[in-house]
Amino acid sequence: MTLVLYSALSISSAVIFYLLRYNRQLKKLGQQVRYDALTGLPNRLVLEEQLQLQVQHCLQNQIGMAVLFIDLDDFKPINDSLGHRIGDLVLIEVATRLASCMPDQSTLVRFGGDEFVALLPDLQAFNDALPRVRKLLNCVSSSYLIEGNALQLSASIGGAYYEGREEITANILIQQADMAMYKAKRGGHNHFYWYDEQMEAKLRHRVQLRNALQQAMDKKELQLHYQPLVDAVTGQTFSVEALLRWHHPEKGMISPADFIPLAEQTGQIIQLTEWTLQQACRDLHKLKAMGIQQVAVNVSAIQLLRPGFVEQLVELIKAHQILSSQLEIELTETVLLEDAELAQNIMNQLQNLGFRVTMDDFGTGFSSLSYLKNLQVSKIKMDRCFIHDITSNSQSADIVKTIITLARQMGMLVVAEGVEQQEQAELLEAFGCHYLQGYYFSKALDLRLLPAYLHSEQQAIH
Repeated sequence: MTLVLYSALSISSAVIFYLLRYNRQLKKLGQQVRYDALTGLPNRLVLEEQLQLQVQHCLQNQIGMAVLFIDLDDFKPINDSLGHRIGDLVLIEVATRLASCMPDQSTLVRFGGDEFVALLPDLQAFNDALPRVRKLLNCVSSSYLIEGNALQLSASIGGAYYEGREEITANILIQQADMAMYKAKRGGHNHFYWYDEQMEAKLRHRVQLRNALQQAMDKKELQLHYQPLVDAVTGQTFSVEALLRWHHPEKGMISPADFIPLAEQTGQIIQLTEWTLQQACRDLHKLKAMGIQQVAVNVSAIQLLRPGFVEQLVELIKAHQILSSQLEIELTETVLLEDAELAQNIMNQLQNLGFRVTMDDFGTGFSSLSYLKNLQVSKIKMDRCFIHDITSNSQSADIVKTIITLARQMGMLVVAEGVEQQEQAELLEAFGCHYLQGYYFSKALDLRLLPAYLHSEQQAIH
């Protein structure tokens, strides 16, 4: 009997032990589901729960709240250069500092990566949140010493304010704050921006335009037009520049000023440029039959610095049986901002292979006259902003004349774009400019219209 009782007690103790152990595991699992393992902060699951509770609280009490989306500026280089372990230690320190700056009754969560979200309840107006936002920015934007590494950090914060007048979901508030954060990013480091409805309309337009552009590429709705580059002395077309045109089936012509910057941001510029290069090489055979021996194509910094770009160009001209000297690559000064040393190495490779390289929009950005000596280019194109008033502004005329003189001394050809008047053309010829481009001669033309233009040009010369 005693043995049976002892056995029963032993079994009961074992059951209790395993039950307690199971409960601890459940509790631990619950912690893992609701809290970030690295920083110990609540995670987005807790955020969504708190937001829904606060939405109801705001509706019932006619009071407001703010959702702040906090993103560290330039955190990726820390991970890339110092390693993820140091990056994790930085995130732990940032989380500690942010938590210490949060007011009572507020919520701070780690949203993911280097992103945090703060919920500020019980606000009478969105301006009430501004001192707290500034405090959070100051908490982050100071020096850090992580295992002997001195670091300087800042954050960008986007805010969404909810007034408690109508029902709204947690996800919408987070999305609004996220949109505002990206707006703050564009405004520079250590910056804050509130969400507004115009921002959403612009984002919707951007998404629609991106999708439409992809469809245009897939359905082959894009085409190339060619704008002549005219010899300043003879008035004869020397080469043409290939320019993308998009005729939307419903909206008509969409300006490159709208879709090219978008394509650069979304990465679609890679596909656009590859198509443009292919089409320009195909059209070059028809252009040569018209007496035009060279075509220029604009290439973005993203495309130029992409591994294998030079090799792709070499394969392209082989496939189309054209000479490298017949394909001109036009680059803007932004390539020097991305990676000046790599860009110059690639430009050197192109020049050595016989490709013509032109620096477009010269004088408007990073490069300067002193930088000309380091640029391995065949030609520079002066931006139209220097040309439009050279006949009426002596200072503009002096700048243009100086650029042309120095470039010629360094063995470079010079193109003036944006020429719209005869007086401008005559003055540029007097200054020694080699080639002219602009509406005074011709806009960019469909390939089928080029022969008529070239014929009229020949008649005018003779």
